[in-house]
Amino acid sequence: MLRGTFFALPAAYSPPAGPTYDEKHYLYVVGSERRTGCRVRKPRTDRTGRTQHRNKPHADRAEPRKTVGAGRPHAGRASATSPRTTRRPASKRTSRQRARHTRHPPIMTVEDIALTLIPGLGVKGCAHLLEQFGDARSIFAATADELAGRAELRADLAQRIVRREGMAAAEREIARCRRYGIHAVASTDPDYPPLLREIPDYPHVLYIKGAAEALANRCLAMVGTREATPYGQTVCNRLVEGLAQRIDDLTVVSGLAFGIDAAAHRAALAHGAHTVAVLPNYLPDVVPAQHSDLARDILDRGGALVSELHSATRLNGTAYLARNRLIAGLSAGCLVVESPASGGSLVTAHHADGYFRPVMAVPGRTTDRASSGTNHLIRSHKAQLVLTAQDILDELGWEGRAEAAPADAQPRLTHDERRLLDCFRHGDPLSEEALQRLAGFDPGTLATLLVGLELAGCVRQLPGNRYIKS
Repeated sequence: MLRGTFFALPAAYSPPAGPTYDEKHYLYVVGSERRTGCRVRKPRTDRTGRTQHRNKPHADRAEPRKTVGAGRPHAGRASATSPRTTRRPASKRTSRQRARHTRHPPIMTVEDIALTLIPGLGVKGCAHLLEQFGDARSIFAATADELAGRAELRADLAQRIVRREGMAAAEREIARCRRYGIHAVASTDPDYPPLLREIPDYPHVLYIKGAAEALANRCLAMVGTREATPYGQTVCNRLVEGLAQRIDDLTVVSGLAFGIDAAAHRAALAHGAHTVAVLPNYLPDVVPAQHSDLARDILDRGGALVSELHSATRLNGTAYLARNRLIAGLSAGCLVVESPASGGSLVTAHHADGYFRPVMAVPGRTTDRASSGTNHLIRSHKAQLVLTAQDILDELGWEGRAEAAPADAQPRLTHDERRLLDCFRHGDPLSEEALQRLAGFDPGTLATLLVGLELAGCVRQLPGNRYIKS
Protein backbone atom coordinates (compact mmCIF):
# COMPACT_ATOMS: atom_id res chain seq x y z
CA MET A 1 0.00 0.00 0.00
CA LEU A 2 1.33 3.46 -0.85
CA ARG A 3 1.51 5.97 1.97
CA GLY A 4 1.49 9.73 1.79
CA THR A 5 -0.74 12.48 0.52
CA PHE A 6 -2.56 11.84 -2.78
CA PHE A 7 -4.36 14.35 -4.92
CA ALA A 8 -5.63 14.40 -8.50
CA LEU A 9 -3.70 16.18 -11.22
CA PRO A 10 -5.46 18.85 -13.30
CA ALA A 11 -6.40 17.84 -16.83
CA ALA A 12 -3.84 20.15 -18.42
CA TYR A 13 -0.98 19.10 -16.10
CA SER A 14 2.42 18.62 -17.72
CA PRO A 15 5.62 17.81 -15.78
CA PRO A 16 8.48 20.30 -15.75
CA ALA A 17 11.17 19.81 -18.34
CA GLY A 18 13.92 17.35 -17.61
CA PRO A 19 12.35 14.88 -15.15
CA THR A 20 14.64 12.23 -13.73
CA TYR A 21 13.76 8.59 -13.52
CA ASP A 22 13.62 6.80 -10.20
CA GLU A 23 14.48 3.28 -11.38
CA LYS A 24 13.89 1.64 -8.02
CA HIS A 25 10.26 2.75 -7.78
CA TYR A 26 9.55 2.98 -11.51
CA LEU A 27 8.53 6.63 -11.15
CA TYR A 28 9.34 9.96 -12.68
CA VAL A 29 10.74 12.30 -10.03
CA VAL A 30 9.78 15.94 -10.70
CA GLY A 31 11.37 18.30 -8.20
CA SER A 32 10.35 17.08 -4.76
CA GLU A 33 7.30 15.13 -5.99
CA ARG A 34 6.90 11.67 -7.39
CA ARG A 35 4.37 11.01 -10.12
CA THR A 36 2.79 7.62 -10.75
CA GLY A 37 0.11 7.54 -13.41
CA CYS A 38 -2.40 10.25 -12.49
CA ARG A 39 -1.40 10.52 -8.82
CA VAL A 40 1.36 12.39 -7.06
CA ARG A 41 2.81 11.45 -3.73
CA LYS A 42 5.13 13.52 -1.62
CA PRO A 43 8.18 11.82 -0.15
CA ARG A 44 8.14 10.96 3.53
CA THR A 45 10.24 13.15 5.83
CA ASP A 46 11.48 12.62 9.33
CA ARG A 47 11.20 15.07 12.23
CA THR A 48 14.21 17.05 11.05
CA GLY A 49 12.73 17.55 7.58
CA ARG A 50 15.07 15.11 5.85
CA THR A 51 13.66 12.94 3.10
CA GLN A 52 13.39 9.26 4.02
CA HIS A 53 14.52 6.87 1.28
CA ARG A 54 12.79 3.54 1.58
CA ASN A 55 14.13 0.38 -0.04
CA LYS A 56 17.34 2.12 -1.07
CA PRO A 57 19.12 -0.21 -3.50
CA HIS A 58 22.45 -1.73 -2.53
CA ALA A 59 25.45 -0.23 -4.27
CA ASP A 60 26.50 -3.45 -5.97
CA ARG A 61 22.99 -4.58 -6.86
CA ALA A 62 21.73 -4.11 -10.40
CA GLU A 63 18.81 -1.71 -10.47
CA PRO A 64 15.55 -2.91 -12.06
CA ARG A 65 14.34 -1.68 -15.43
CA LYS A 66 10.98 -0.16 -16.30
CA THR A 67 8.92 -2.98 -17.71
CA VAL A 68 6.31 -3.37 -20.40
CA GLY A 69 3.40 -5.78 -20.28
CA ALA A 70 2.45 -5.85 -16.61
CA GLY A 71 -0.44 -3.94 -15.11
CA ARG A 72 -0.62 -2.23 -11.74
CA PRO A 73 0.11 -4.82 -9.03
CA HIS A 74 -2.55 -5.81 -6.55
CA ALA A 75 -2.25 -4.20 -3.16
CA GLY A 76 -0.20 -6.29 -0.79
CA ARG A 77 1.27 -8.55 -3.48
CA ALA A 78 4.64 -8.40 -5.15
CA SER A 79 5.08 -8.42 -8.92
CA ALA A 80 7.83 -8.29 -11.51
CA THR A 81 7.24 -4.57 -12.02
CA SER A 82 7.15 -3.23 -8.46
CA PRO A 83 9.28 -3.76 -5.34
CA ARG A 84 8.02 -5.84 -2.48
CA THR A 85 6.58 -3.88 0.39
CA THR A 86 7.31 -6.70 2.88
CA ARG A 87 10.01 -9.08 1.72
CA ARG A 88 9.93 -12.60 3.08
CA PRO A 89 13.16 -14.33 4.01
CA ALA A 90 14.53 -16.26 1.05
CA SER A 91 14.49 -19.50 2.97
CA LYS A 92 10.74 -19.25 3.57
CA ARG A 93 9.77 -18.84 -0.10
CA THR A 94 7.98 -21.72 -1.71
CA SER A 95 9.35 -23.33 -4.85
CA ARG A 96 6.56 -21.79 -6.92
CA GLN A 97 7.35 -18.33 -5.58
CA ARG A 98 11.06 -18.76 -6.30
CA ALA A 99 10.31 -19.91 -9.85
CA ARG A 100 7.97 -16.97 -10.40
CA HIS A 101 10.58 -14.59 -9.03
CA THR A 102 13.39 -15.82 -11.36
CA ARG A 103 11.37 -16.62 -14.47
CA HIS A 104 11.05 -13.09 -15.85
CA PRO A 105 13.89 -12.06 -18.18
CA PRO A 106 15.08 -8.45 -18.45
CA ILE A 107 12.47 -6.45 -20.36
CA MET A 108 12.77 -3.23 -22.31
CA THR A 109 12.77 0.25 -20.88
CA VAL A 110 10.55 3.12 -21.90
CA GLU A 111 13.57 4.58 -23.72
CA ASP A 112 13.51 1.64 -26.15
CA ILE A 113 10.08 2.54 -27.47
CA ALA A 114 10.84 6.26 -27.31
CA LEU A 115 13.86 5.73 -29.56
CA THR A 116 11.66 4.31 -32.30
CA LEU A 117 9.32 7.30 -32.02
CA ILE A 118 11.95 9.94 -32.82
CA PRO A 119 10.85 11.50 -36.14
CA GLY A 120 13.36 11.06 -38.94
CA LEU A 121 15.52 8.47 -37.19
CA GLY A 122 14.27 5.33 -38.93
CA VAL A 123 15.15 1.65 -38.52
CA LYS A 124 18.75 1.91 -39.67
CA GLY A 125 19.27 5.06 -37.62
CA CYS A 126 18.20 3.20 -34.47
CA ALA A 127 20.50 0.31 -35.33
CA HIS A 128 23.43 2.70 -35.85
CA LEU A 129 22.89 4.43 -32.50
CA LEU A 130 22.57 1.10 -30.70
CA GLU A 131 25.81 -0.04 -32.25
CA GLN A 132 27.55 3.08 -30.95
CA PHE A 133 26.01 3.36 -27.46
CA GLY A 134 24.87 -0.18 -26.63
CA ASP A 135 21.30 0.44 -25.47
CA ALA A 136 18.53 3.03 -25.64
CA ARG A 137 19.07 4.29 -22.11
CA SER A 138 22.67 5.21 -22.90
CA ILE A 139 21.52 6.96 -26.08
CA PHE A 140 19.13 9.22 -24.19
CA ALA A 141 21.78 9.87 -21.54
CA ALA A 142 24.24 11.16 -24.14
CA THR A 143 24.73 14.85 -24.85
CA ALA A 144 24.10 16.51 -28.18
CA ASP A 145 27.84 16.75 -28.79
CA GLU A 146 28.29 13.04 -28.14
CA LEU A 147 25.43 12.16 -30.48
CA ALA A 148 26.74 14.44 -33.21
CA GLY A 149 30.39 13.47 -32.79
CA ARG A 150 30.43 9.82 -31.80
CA ALA A 151 27.41 8.73 -33.85
CA GLU A 152 27.70 11.43 -36.54
CA LEU A 153 24.03 12.23 -36.03
CA ARG A 154 22.41 15.30 -37.58
CA ALA A 155 22.04 18.23 -35.21
CA ASP A 156 18.24 18.26 -35.38
CA LEU A 157 17.99 14.54 -34.56
CA ALA A 158 20.47 14.92 -31.71
CA GLN A 159 18.40 17.74 -30.21
CA ARG A 160 15.23 15.66 -30.42
CA ILE A 161 16.91 12.87 -28.47
CA VAL A 162 18.33 15.29 -25.88
CA ARG A 163 14.85 16.81 -25.42
CA ARG A 164 13.48 13.25 -24.98
CA GLU A 165 10.71 14.00 -27.44
CA GLY A 166 9.36 10.47 -27.66
CA MET A 167 8.92 9.80 -23.95
CA ALA A 168 5.30 10.85 -23.57
CA ALA A 169 4.24 8.87 -26.64
CA ALA A 170 6.24 5.89 -25.41
CA GLU A 171 4.37 5.93 -22.10
CA ARG A 172 1.07 5.90 -23.98
CA GLU A 173 2.31 3.02 -26.13
CA ILE A 174 3.26 1.03 -23.05
CA ALA A 175 -0.20 1.57 -21.57
CA ARG A 176 -1.76 0.46 -24.84
CA CYS A 177 0.32 -2.70 -24.89
CA ARG A 178 -0.85 -3.56 -21.41
CA ARG A 179 -4.48 -2.90 -22.32
CA TYR A 180 -4.44 -5.23 -25.35
CA GLY A 181 -2.08 -7.91 -24.04
CA ILE A 182 0.74 -7.07 -26.45
CA HIS A 183 4.31 -7.98 -25.56
CA ALA A 184 6.85 -5.42 -26.75
CA VAL A 185 10.41 -6.69 -26.94
CA ALA A 186 13.57 -4.72 -27.73
CA SER A 187 16.50 -5.99 -29.76
CA THR A 188 18.69 -5.81 -26.66
CA ASP A 189 16.43 -8.22 -24.75
CA PRO A 190 17.19 -11.95 -24.56
CA ASP A 191 13.79 -13.00 -25.89
CA TYR A 192 14.18 -11.02 -29.12
CA PRO A 193 14.10 -13.44 -32.12
CA PRO A 194 17.77 -14.35 -32.71
CA LEU A 195 17.48 -14.72 -36.49
CA LEU A 196 15.86 -11.31 -36.83
CA ARG A 197 18.65 -9.71 -34.82
CA GLU A 198 21.16 -10.86 -37.48
CA ILE A 199 19.77 -8.76 -40.33
CA PRO A 200 21.15 -5.23 -40.83
CA ASP A 201 17.75 -3.50 -40.87
CA TYR A 202 16.17 -5.19 -37.86
CA PRO A 203 13.44 -3.30 -36.01
CA HIS A 204 14.57 -2.25 -32.55
CA VAL A 205 11.14 -2.92 -31.04
CA LEU A 206 8.93 -5.82 -32.04
CA TYR A 207 5.29 -6.05 -30.93
CA ILE A 208 4.05 -9.59 -30.34
CA LYS A 209 0.58 -10.83 -29.44
CA GLY A 210 0.44 -14.48 -28.52
CA ALA A 211 3.20 -16.98 -27.79
CA ALA A 212 6.55 -15.32 -28.40
CA GLU A 213 8.18 -18.73 -27.85
CA ALA A 214 7.00 -19.80 -31.32
CA LEU A 215 9.66 -17.50 -32.80
CA ALA A 216 12.38 -19.50 -31.04
CA ASN A 217 11.45 -22.66 -32.97
CA ARG A 218 12.76 -23.70 -36.36
CA CYS A 219 11.03 -21.11 -38.54
CA LEU A 220 10.30 -21.46 -42.26
CA ALA A 221 8.80 -18.67 -44.35
CA MET A 222 6.15 -19.84 -46.81
CA VAL A 223 4.84 -17.19 -49.18
CA GLY A 224 3.11 -16.96 -52.53
CA THR A 225 0.55 -15.30 -54.69
CA ARG A 226 -2.81 -14.06 -53.44
CA GLU A 227 -4.47 -15.74 -56.44
CA ALA A 228 -3.46 -19.26 -55.47
CA THR A 229 -4.48 -22.19 -57.64
CA PRO A 230 -5.71 -25.54 -56.30
CA TYR A 231 -2.31 -26.95 -57.28
CA GLY A 232 -0.49 -24.42 -55.12
CA GLN A 233 -2.78 -24.97 -52.15
CA THR A 234 -2.39 -28.75 -52.42
CA VAL A 235 1.40 -28.58 -52.63
CA CYS A 236 1.52 -26.15 -49.70
CA ASN A 237 -0.56 -28.48 -47.55
CA ARG A 238 1.51 -31.55 -48.43
CA LEU A 239 4.83 -29.85 -47.72
CA VAL A 240 3.68 -28.56 -44.33
CA GLU A 241 2.27 -31.98 -43.49
CA GLY A 242 5.56 -33.68 -44.35
CA LEU A 243 7.56 -31.21 -42.28
CA ALA A 244 5.23 -31.41 -39.28
CA GLN A 245 5.52 -35.20 -39.25
CA ARG A 246 9.31 -34.99 -38.92
CA ILE A 247 9.87 -31.84 -36.85
CA ASP A 248 8.27 -31.13 -33.49
CA ASP A 249 9.33 -27.48 -33.18
CA LEU A 250 8.30 -26.27 -36.63
CA THR A 251 6.94 -22.75 -37.03
CA VAL A 252 5.52 -21.60 -40.36
CA VAL A 253 5.95 -17.85 -40.88
CA SER A 254 3.78 -15.99 -43.38
CA GLY A 255 1.86 -12.75 -43.91
CA LEU A 256 -1.82 -13.72 -43.30
CA ALA A 257 -2.68 -12.49 -46.80
CA PHE A 258 -5.10 -14.19 -49.17
CA GLY A 259 -3.94 -17.14 -51.21
CA ILE A 260 -0.79 -19.05 -50.31
CA ASP A 261 -0.20 -17.15 -47.04
CA ALA A 262 -3.55 -18.21 -45.62
CA ALA A 263 -3.08 -21.75 -46.98
CA ALA A 264 0.28 -22.02 -45.18
CA HIS A 265 -1.22 -20.85 -41.87
CA ARG A 266 -4.16 -23.23 -42.17
CA ALA A 267 -1.92 -26.16 -43.11
CA ALA A 268 0.24 -25.56 -40.05
CA LEU A 269 -2.82 -25.47 -37.80
CA ALA A 270 -4.25 -28.60 -39.41
CA HIS A 271 -1.06 -30.63 -38.89
CA GLY A 272 -0.15 -29.50 -35.38
CA ALA A 273 2.64 -27.03 -36.19
CA HIS A 274 2.98 -23.52 -34.84
CA THR A 275 2.50 -20.56 -37.14
CA VAL A 276 3.32 -16.85 -36.93
CA ALA A 277 1.60 -14.12 -38.93
CA VAL A 278 3.59 -10.95 -39.67
CA LEU A 279 1.14 -8.08 -40.18
CA PRO A 280 1.46 -4.81 -42.13
CA ASN A 281 -0.40 -2.89 -39.41
CA TYR A 282 -0.18 -2.23 -35.69
CA LEU A 283 -1.62 -4.74 -33.24
CA PRO A 284 -4.15 -5.89 -32.21
CA ASP A 285 -5.87 -5.09 -35.53
CA VAL A 286 -5.81 -7.69 -38.30
CA VAL A 287 -5.35 -6.97 -41.99
CA PRO A 288 -7.16 -8.26 -43.96
CA ALA A 289 -10.16 -8.17 -41.65
CA GLN A 290 -11.59 -11.26 -43.38
CA HIS A 291 -8.86 -13.31 -41.70
CA SER A 292 -9.73 -12.28 -38.14
CA ASP A 293 -11.02 -15.78 -37.39
CA LEU A 294 -7.82 -17.29 -38.78
CA ALA A 295 -5.77 -14.94 -36.60
CA ARG A 296 -7.79 -16.00 -33.57
CA ASP A 297 -7.12 -19.66 -34.39
CA ILE A 298 -3.40 -18.92 -34.64
CA LEU A 299 -3.39 -17.42 -31.16
CA ASP A 300 -5.48 -20.25 -29.71
CA ARG A 301 -3.06 -22.88 -31.10
CA GLY A 302 0.10 -21.41 -29.61
CA GLY A 303 1.07 -19.10 -32.47
CA ALA A 304 1.62 -15.36 -32.57
CA LEU A 305 0.85 -12.16 -34.44
CA VAL A 306 3.87 -9.92 -35.02
CA SER A 307 4.32 -6.32 -36.14
CA GLU A 308 7.03 -3.67 -35.94
CA LEU A 309 4.54 -0.78 -36.12
CA HIS A 310 3.46 1.29 -33.13
CA SER A 311 -0.07 2.65 -32.80
CA ALA A 312 0.89 6.14 -34.04
CA THR A 313 1.95 4.80 -37.44
CA ARG A 314 0.06 6.17 -40.41
CA LEU A 315 -1.18 3.20 -42.45
CA ASN A 316 -0.96 4.32 -46.06
CA GLY A 317 -0.15 0.98 -47.69
CA THR A 318 3.64 1.35 -47.59
CA ALA A 319 4.16 -1.19 -44.79
CA TYR A 320 3.61 -4.28 -46.94
CA LEU A 321 7.09 -4.32 -48.46
CA ALA A 322 8.68 -3.63 -45.08
CA ARG A 323 6.61 -6.49 -43.65
CA ASN A 324 8.12 -8.85 -46.23
CA ARG A 325 11.64 -8.24 -44.91
CA LEU A 326 10.46 -9.30 -41.43
CA ILE A 327 9.07 -12.56 -42.80
CA ALA A 328 12.46 -13.27 -44.36
CA GLY A 329 14.41 -12.11 -41.32
CA LEU A 330 12.46 -14.23 -38.83
CA SER A 331 13.00 -17.45 -40.80
CA ALA A 332 15.89 -19.79 -41.48
CA GLY A 333 14.77 -20.10 -45.11
CA CYS A 334 12.12 -18.87 -47.54
CA LEU A 335 9.90 -21.10 -49.68
CA VAL A 336 7.96 -19.54 -52.55
CA VAL A 337 5.08 -21.88 -53.39
CA GLU A 338 3.45 -19.94 -56.22
CA SER A 339 4.17 -16.52 -57.67
CA PRO A 340 3.59 -14.66 -60.93
CA ALA A 341 6.38 -12.73 -62.60
CA SER A 342 6.12 -9.95 -60.00
CA GLY A 343 4.68 -9.73 -56.51
CA GLY A 344 5.34 -9.44 -52.81
CA SER A 345 6.49 -13.05 -52.47
CA LEU A 346 9.39 -12.36 -54.84
CA VAL A 347 10.29 -9.33 -52.69
CA THR A 348 10.41 -11.65 -49.67
CA ALA A 349 12.65 -14.04 -51.59
CA HIS A 350 14.91 -11.13 -52.55
CA HIS A 351 15.25 -10.08 -48.91
CA ALA A 352 15.99 -13.66 -47.84
CA ASP A 353 18.71 -13.93 -50.46
CA GLY A 354 20.18 -10.63 -49.26
CA TYR A 355 20.22 -11.97 -45.68
CA PHE A 356 22.03 -15.11 -46.90
CA ARG A 357 19.05 -17.32 -46.08
CA PRO A 358 18.24 -20.26 -48.38
CA VAL A 359 15.58 -19.54 -50.99
CA MET A 360 13.45 -22.40 -52.33
CA ALA A 361 10.67 -22.56 -54.91
CA VAL A 362 8.05 -25.05 -56.05
CA PRO A 363 8.04 -25.53 -59.85
CA GLY A 364 4.88 -25.23 -61.90
CA ARG A 365 3.75 -25.69 -65.46
CA THR A 366 5.24 -23.32 -67.99
CA THR A 367 1.78 -22.28 -69.11
CA ASP A 368 0.61 -21.31 -65.61
CA ARG A 369 0.83 -17.60 -64.87
CA ALA A 370 0.80 -18.31 -61.14
CA SER A 371 4.07 -20.25 -61.46
CA SER A 372 6.00 -17.97 -63.82
CA GLY A 373 7.79 -16.27 -60.92
CA THR A 374 8.82 -19.49 -59.18
CA ASN A 375 9.96 -21.04 -62.47
CA HIS A 376 12.10 -17.97 -63.13
CA LEU A 377 13.69 -18.21 -59.67
CA ILE A 378 14.65 -21.82 -60.35
CA ARG A 379 15.89 -21.18 -63.91
CA SER A 380 18.05 -18.21 -62.81
CA HIS A 381 19.53 -20.29 -59.95
CA LYS A 382 18.16 -17.90 -57.35
CA ALA A 383 16.12 -20.63 -55.68
CA GLN A 384 16.52 -24.33 -55.02
CA LEU A 385 13.86 -26.55 -56.60
CA VAL A 386 11.66 -28.21 -53.97
CA LEU A 387 9.36 -31.16 -54.53
CA THR A 388 9.10 -32.81 -51.11
CA ALA A 389 9.51 -32.01 -47.43
CA GLN A 390 12.83 -33.86 -47.47
CA ASP A 391 14.14 -31.36 -50.03
CA ILE A 392 13.43 -28.55 -47.55
CA LEU A 393 15.17 -30.37 -44.70
CA ASP A 394 18.23 -31.01 -46.87
CA GLU A 395 18.43 -27.39 -48.02
CA LEU A 396 18.13 -25.98 -44.49
CA GLY A 397 20.33 -28.63 -42.90
CA TRP A 398 17.61 -29.63 -40.46
CA GLU A 399 17.51 -33.09 -38.97
CA GLY A 400 14.15 -34.75 -38.53
CA ARG A 401 12.55 -38.09 -37.97
CA ALA A 402 12.63 -40.64 -40.76
CA GLU A 403 9.74 -40.54 -43.18
CA ALA A 404 6.95 -42.89 -42.22
CA ALA A 405 6.42 -45.79 -44.57
CA PRO A 406 3.26 -45.44 -46.67
CA ALA A 407 0.33 -47.51 -45.55
CA ASP A 408 -0.16 -50.70 -47.49
CA ALA A 409 -3.91 -50.67 -47.19
CA GLN A 410 -5.46 -48.82 -50.11
CA PRO A 411 -9.09 -47.75 -50.13
CA ARG A 412 -11.27 -50.30 -51.84
CA LEU A 413 -13.04 -48.74 -54.77
CA THR A 414 -15.77 -50.14 -56.95
CA HIS A 415 -15.30 -50.46 -60.68
CA ASP A 416 -17.35 -47.30 -61.34
CA GLU A 417 -15.48 -45.32 -58.65
CA ARG A 418 -12.12 -46.29 -60.15
CA ARG A 419 -13.40 -45.40 -63.61
CA LEU A 420 -14.45 -41.97 -62.35
CA LEU A 421 -11.14 -41.48 -60.53
CA ASP A 422 -9.23 -42.17 -63.77
CA CYS A 423 -10.79 -39.03 -65.24
CA PHE A 424 -8.51 -36.93 -62.99
CA ARG A 425 -5.39 -37.42 -65.09
CA HIS A 426 -3.59 -34.08 -64.96
CA GLY A 427 -4.35 -32.95 -61.44
CA ASP A 428 -6.61 -30.14 -62.58
CA PRO A 429 -9.99 -29.53 -60.93
CA LEU A 430 -12.97 -30.74 -62.91
CA SER A 431 -16.58 -29.63 -62.75
CA GLU A 432 -19.50 -32.02 -62.43
CA GLU A 433 -20.45 -31.32 -66.05
CA ALA A 434 -16.96 -32.23 -67.22
CA LEU A 435 -16.94 -35.43 -65.17
CA GLN A 436 -20.35 -36.39 -66.48
CA ARG A 437 -19.11 -35.89 -70.01
CA LEU A 438 -15.84 -37.83 -69.49
CA ALA A 439 -17.23 -40.75 -67.47
CA GLY A 440 -20.68 -40.99 -69.07
CA PHE A 441 -22.64 -41.26 -65.79
CA ASP A 442 -26.01 -39.70 -65.21
CA PRO A 443 -26.17 -36.88 -62.60
CA GLY A 444 -27.58 -39.06 -59.83
CA THR A 445 -25.01 -41.81 -60.23
CA LEU A 446 -22.21 -39.26 -60.55
CA ALA A 447 -23.19 -37.57 -57.26
CA THR A 448 -23.21 -40.92 -55.45
CA LEU A 449 -19.80 -41.89 -56.81
CA LEU A 450 -18.29 -38.52 -55.89
CA VAL A 451 -19.49 -38.89 -52.30
CA GLY A 452 -17.86 -42.31 -52.14
CA LEU A 453 -14.57 -40.97 -53.47
CA GLU A 454 -14.65 -38.09 -50.97
CA LEU A 455 -15.22 -40.49 -48.06
CA ALA A 456 -12.33 -42.63 -49.31
CA GLY A 457 -10.07 -39.57 -49.37
CA CYS A 458 -9.44 -39.82 -53.11
CA VAL A 459 -10.96 -36.48 -54.16
CA ARG A 460 -12.01 -33.28 -52.47
CA GLN A 461 -14.57 -30.68 -53.42
CA LEU A 462 -13.66 -27.12 -54.34
CA PRO A 463 -15.91 -24.05 -54.54
CA GLY A 464 -18.11 -23.94 -57.61
CA ASN A 465 -18.97 -27.68 -57.64
CA ARG A 466 -15.48 -28.58 -58.79
CA TYR A 467 -13.46 -31.56 -57.68
CA ILE A 468 -9.75 -32.30 -57.56
CA LYS A 469 -7.80 -35.47 -56.92
CA SER A 470 -6.32 -35.62 -53.39
